[in-house]
Amino acid sequence: MSFVAWSYSRLTSYETCPKKYHAESVAKSVPFVKNEAAAYGDEVHKAFELFFKDNKPLPFNLKHWTPTLKAIAAAPGEKIVEARIALDVNWNPVEWYAPDAWLRVKSDLTIINQPAAAIFDWKTGKQRDDETQLQLNAAVTFVLDPEIMDINMAYLWLPTRIVTPFKMNARQAPNFWAGILKRVGRYQEAHDRNEFPARPGWLCRYCPVKTCPYWERKA
Repeated sequence: MSFVAWSYSRLTSYETCPKKYHAESVAKSVPFVKNEAAAYGDEVHKAFELFFKDNKPLPFNLKHWTPTLKAIAAAPGEKIVEARIALDVNWNPVEWYAPDAWLRVKSDLTIINQPAAAIFDWKTGKQRDDETQLQLNAAVTFVLDPEIMDINMAYLWLPTRIVTPFKMNARQAPNFWAGILKRVGRYQEAHDRNEFPARPGWLCRYCPVKTCPYWERKA
């Protein structure tokens, strides 16, 4: 059996609607179009990256985040900006585009200060109560650095100017892996069977897969 690469975004895309996921990420029958919101997200990530890497001042529309970012930058530890990490099925690090890459995670900012660490994620969309993306980053960090015992994490929600913090201990990682790997198993099974049924919902009205019978359905 060949293992299908996954990431938080691919997994949640599949779970939202397998048919749309297949069209966009497998068959690639729907072209990717970067919308205005995605372009703004790229702008924010680049500005924050330059702030931490080169101490470059934030642009005018983001300057209100300067005190928060300065406080984060003042924290002790090695700062890793815009990290891209890939693991194979044996949990060994591989290159991002390696053919045997199985799991891929991105971190906007990671601070390593053994035996602790901190992980931050800049969010420009609607605020959601879901720790999974940060938990996945933390769980991978525990795999790569067994000396780390505790990780503080936070989403910075730019639209609402809210910071939502979370914590994870290395002892919690096995339970996290058990849960998310069940979800990955269903994702893998869908690929093995080539079964990607439509999952109708309120997002159908925005879906680019116009051949779907639920397209523009008012859920």
